[in-house]
Amino acid sequence: LNGESVADMAPRTRQGIWELVEFYRGKLVFLFCHGHTLHSIQVPMEGLSLKESNQMMRSGWVKNCTVHFYKGKKKGWKKMKQYDPLKIR
Repeated sequence: LNGESVADMAPRTRQGIWELVEFYRGKLVFLFCHGHTLHSIQVPMEGLSLKESNQMMRSGWVKNCTVHFYKGKKKGWKKMKQYDPLKIR
């Protein structure tokens, strides 16, 4: 309830993404985090507007334990796939 909002976290996570790009360019990188933090990472990586971000948060878009695959492009990122290992098939 009194934690940070995604809007509060997004600038720091955006900076973290740029640092990862700078230090690990061309390498495979794994990030492990909670769903709320993951959402703050997805906002800048996927270029979401505030309206899109809020709508996806309300719909339960980001869950803990999901795996998201991104590939860096010359400008931005492309989401390759998303996997939920807890989803019963």
